[in-house]
Amino acid sequence: MGYSRLITYTQDGESGASLRGAGWRIIAQRPPRGGWHCASRPRTPRGTENVARTLWEAP
Repeated sequence: MGYSRLITYTQDGESGASLRGAGWRIIAQRPPRGGWHCASRPRTPRGTENVARTLWEAP
């Protein structure tokens, strides 16, 4: 398919039921981060800051 690894994240509070049903598996739990803003690449806050995430990998 042209890829070596396919990943996605769900936010804390999302069940991931559709990913689980499609055979994806949990790889890691990621802690909240302050956002993507940094001096070299300024970003506008989008409401996803300080939210824990779950890392999923496709089968």
